[in-house]
Amino acid sequence: MKLTPFYFLALISLLFLQCKNSNPKDTKKDSFESAMPHSKSLPSSELSMEDKQKLANAQGKSILPISKNQLDSLFLYSEDILHVYSFFNSNNPSCKIVNDALLNLQQEVGDTTLRLIFFSLDGQENLKEINSAIRENGVTTDVFYSSDLIDEDWYNKVNPKWEGEVPAIFLLNQSDGTQLFYQKNFAPEELSAVIQPLIM
Repeated sequence: MKLTPFYFLALISLLFLQCKNSNPKDTKKDSFESAMPHSKSLPSSELSMEDKQKLANAQGKSILPISKNQLDSLFLYSEDILHVYSFFNSNNPSCKIVNDALLNLQQEVGDTTLRLIFFSLDGQENLKEINSAIRENGVTTDVFYSSDLIDEDWYNKVNPKWEGEVPAIFLLNQSDGTQLFYQKNFAPEELSAVIQPLIM
């Protein structure tokens, strides 16, 4: 059968339309657009503002190693500010009470008046757990652990009378000569009564 020019043009037009509708570039464009962030709803498990703040405060914070030989450098500084060193064990409930009270006190008086330094006497097997606690509680102060053996010589570097019992706190102000060491369980109000006069 011989095709007339009219039928021939109609057949070409149909083929052209069919090719256009199945163009892979258009499909690719549709897939790309549907994958754009603005076309997706936010996940229902998005962090709360409080959680975001905690993460922001603790960003990059983790427990830091320090050797016995570096310990002296921890007590050297030139600022006229009270430094409070809290030595703790993460499994001791009294240590948690002391550390929480210190964090609350620092929040009340500000960083320019009081500087906290936490020191864990835990074994290295507990470091992961301590790092989690630092981030979960939004702890922004430095937290250290000994990278070598903690022994009698190590305790003597902090205070000659210390035998390693925790909680223990060392209050130090290089400018006015304050050097006080306590190895005892503190109630929060008792701890505040000891520190407040030193920062006024």
